[in-house]
Amino acid sequence: MRDKIAGTKWEGHLFTVGGCCRDMVLGGDITDVDLAIDLPGGGIEFADWLRSKRLTIGSPVKFEKYGTAMTRLKAFPHDDIEMVQTRAEKYTDRNSRNPETAFGSLKDDCFRRDLTINSLYYDISNGKIIDLTGRGLSDIRNRIICTPSDPDSTYDDDPIRILRTIRFATRLGWELPADIFDSMKRNVSRLSIIKPERMRGEFEKILASRNVDQALRLLRECGVLPYIMPQLELLCGRQSDGSPLWNKTLSVLSALSDKSMTLRMAALLYNMLQLPGKLHQRGRHVMIQAMLSLKYHNPFIKEVLLLAEHALDTRSWGALAENMKDADLRKLQYACGKPERLDALLTLIEAINKHDMPRQTEAIRIRLEELHRAGTDMYTYHLPFAERRIKKLLHITPGPLVEDTLRYMLDMAFINPLRSRQEFERLVSEYHPQEAAAIRMPESQTPPDRNQARNTRRKTPQRRWHRSRKGRKSPGAKDTKEKNNV
Repeated sequence: MRDKIAGTKWEGHLFTVGGCCRDMVLGGDITDVDLAIDLPGGGIEFADWLRSKRLTIGSPVKFEKYGTAMTRLKAFPHDDIEMVQTRAEKYTDRNSRNPETAFGSLKDDCFRRDLTINSLYYDISNGKIIDLTGRGLSDIRNRIICTPSDPDSTYDDDPIRILRTIRFATRLGWELPADIFDSMKRNVSRLSIIKPERMRGEFEKILASRNVDQALRLLRECGVLPYIMPQLELLCGRQSDGSPLWNKTLSVLSALSDKSMTLRMAALLYNMLQLPGKLHQRGRHVMIQAMLSLKYHNPFIKEVLLLAEHALDTRSWGALAENMKDADLRKLQYACGKPERLDALLTLIEAINKHDMPRQTEAIRIRLEELHRAGTDMYTYHLPFAERRIKKLLHITPGPLVEDTLRYMLDMAFINPLRSRQEFERLVSEYHPQEAAAIRMPESQTPPDRNQARNTRRKTPQRRWHRSRKGRKSPGAKDTKEKNNV
């Protein structure tokens, strides 16, 4: 970049800023680059200039309100580069995080940042670090967390900085000074103005960070949890097997090496299903509400629920899975639906069992390979026939007995998935629910066939919208139609 801007108006006005400068001083990997240009409109104009020189891939994405642009360079096609003019910000509405932004000097830009360690600049033209606070470099050397301006003003203006401060302190392994932590606690109620999507982004970085258990403890001590996921407070003070659920949750998260957000969220929330009393019955609902509070979408929620609901399925299988039956393992395959999902589930189970059954998942994976080689795994298994044939064989009408028979057929498939259609017909013809109870798995643990469940689901009678002989709607017809549309 230094060679490209030499002799242009950008020379001497282009800086890298923030995290990349901090990580360069620390000697760590640089994972993102932000560019600051101390010229009015510099962020967007510089992005357009790069485009005119054919140095970028496609056109830049512009955010006119904030004077920023995002693009990718042809030389680094996989890295997003953000460009912004140096800014001065003024927060005129205390109920909004959206400040009035305008061009500002390099010093204005520096003192509006969250921490001194993130307020360093690197002058691309001369290759020098600029430390306008006078303490950014020394704070890095001395492992100090400090704000460039008064802490109360910093956190009042943008309370999301409370989460960022905790994330950086725990990621770097540095202590939080008492005055900084006290200021964060004083201003924590300001988090109520932050949109869930922005809160989610910062919280996900914390969940995926190193020392996540320490970060979550600080979030709780600071009073942040009610503003992120109020439902997490239910785990605090509750116990299972003599241990606080909150501590168990933190232990599992710290043992989880995989940074998949689906897996991390399942590790955070699976203990909701262990809550005592009536809360246990509402555990699934509580989990859903926790994820909805951060505006997660249904596909993500479904994946998390599946992992969380099966997280403890193997606890009774023994330290080396010596009590595991092939039918148990096939049932787990069937519930997951594909190998990748079961692999993620086993990763979660491994973190849960780390201290008392560290080798269990290894034994399970070996047995999974054996099932695969034998051609008896059940990820995409389908029963050879469904409701219509069952009714004909048993001479029954649709109802609970059909559903019960389908579950019985699945139990038989878990024991031997290679059974032929003829053998299933024989089993169903001879099926007697009372006699089969002894060999059946608990009904609550046996999922109905995915493609056949909707065919056997008992239908709730609904009022039909119709017209009378004279062409008029019957009483209540309009309400019924609207209800059905909803």
